[in-house]
Amino acid sequence: FKSTGVGVKVSGKCTNVTIDGCQKAGVVFDSVVSAVEVITSKKVQVQATGKGPNISIDNSEGVSVYLPKDEKDVEIINSKDVEVNVVIPGANEDAETLEHAIPQ
Repeated sequence: FKSTGVGVKVSGKCTNVTIDGCQKAGVVFDSVVSAVEVITSKKVQVQATGKGPNISIDNSEGVSVYLPKDEKDVEIINSKDVEVNVVIPGANEDAETLEHAIPQ
């Protein structure tokens, strides 16, 4: 909550991850049961190494979401955002990562 320049790793399974009012922050998590929320934040990176069924981004700027290659059932909901990108690894080790911008 309202942190600047931090990195957080959440190991194991958790219920919910909320990033609120942060700047230049990064969060890496293994598995989330409910949702990942990014609220009123700038230049935030969110990386899933396991399951993350819902990602909600609200009133934020410069958010990058990194998803694992095998994760295909993610719902991303955004509102009032600028510069939101989703990054997915390529189909194999030699392929480039795919970066998709999410429209406002």
